[in-house]
Amino acid sequence: MQTINILFMRHKPTDEQLQKIGTEYLDLSQQAAINISSISDAEDIYEKIIGSVYIDSKVIVNLYGVIPVPLRHLFNENSSYLNPVRLCTFEAFNVQRSVESEKPTFKFKGWLMTGTYDLI
Repeated sequence: MQTINILFMRHKPTDEQLQKIGTEYLDLSQQAAINISSISDAEDIYEKIIGSVYIDSKVIVNLYGVIPVPLRHLFNENSSYLNPVRLCTFEAFNVQRSVESEKPTFKFKGWLMTGTYDLI
């Protein structure tokens, strides 16, 4: 089974974050930066994620970043155990965050799986 890693982050990932993902990944940071103000906006991003994966057999897609709620909604709506794409979402576990409104700082602890979806 093929595995594809996708980076879906609005900010530049740290070296440590990239090290945990690996050297081969598809960068969809531009889609992560889009302001989702409707389900339609989320559908466009969903299509970009699914469209970026060539499906000729079962495939696992690991999506790393902050996953907006409307996008999670579409993952749930389109999920079925019969579908060929297993999408696993991973989000950063960060500690020692900065004070609100100050420059963002944190210590990256690792990627934690936050969801799995079987998608078309």
